[in-house]
Amino acid sequence: MALHVDIRDCNLPEGTKVSDATLFTLGLTCMVTGIGDVTEANFEDYLARVLFFQKVIGNIANRPLTREDLTKFIGLSANVSAETETAWLKRISKQAMEKIRKDS
Repeated sequence: MALHVDIRDCNLPEGTKVSDATLFTLGLTCMVTGIGDVTEANFEDYLARVLFFQKVIGNIANRPLTREDLTKFIGLSANVSAETETAWLKRISKQAMEKIRKDS
């Protein structure tokens, strides 16, 4: 299934150009967080999952993503299945253990 990312509901300044690489990275953040719709209500959870993933697994982009990078994309949506925090932590913990085993 193709990844579709929609930023039309984000509060970007008029005329802002968003590169394909940025759109791809935003799609990846949705995939790794298990959050397909980033809203004001769930932004702190989305950010926490991104930061947690970066600490445990590694960067999603070519550098660590920050609150400043991601705040402007509140309103982002992608065709990603939603995961509860428990299910998400289980999946990420498994990935982290696999990475540790591979790297040891």
